[in-house]
Amino acid sequence: MRIMTRGNRTLKKARKRDLHGSNHGFTLVEMMVALVLFGVGMMALAQSLPRGLSVRDQARRMTVASSMAQEGVERLRNLPFNHADLADGIHADPDNPVEGAYSRRWAIQVDTPVTDMKRVTMTVTFLTDSADSQAVVTTMIARGLR
Repeated sequence: MRIMTRGNRTLKKARKRDLHGSNHGFTLVEMMVALVLFGVGMMALAQSLPRGLSVRDQARRMTVASSMAQEGVERLRNLPFNHADLADGIHADPDNPVEGAYSRRWAIQVDTPVTDMKRVTMTVTFLTDSADSQAVVTTMIARGLR
């Protein structure tokens, strides 16, 4: 009777192995499916790379434009209140285009928001495919507070 039980166990193990497959490696179909999934993932990654580079370049241009706008405002703040560059109206940087790609302009509004105060709006624009292609910095300059 023991031999029969042992034989039944061996038979059960053999049936289990047949039902669940062998653990000796991958089949050709499994390898093909894995390669297709890997290929799809690589194609998605390859398509996202140019967009990432474009976003990086846009961010770099915006950073440069913001720095240029802030630098321009600081230069104007250090001028005398009655300097020609602080006269009412729109002014352009004589060095335009700055660094070959940036255009700096500023607008002066006199007695805004109160008398003896000037609103300075510095705008730096640059060429890009995006609508977000300018940096704007606004400040106030008051007479006699320097």
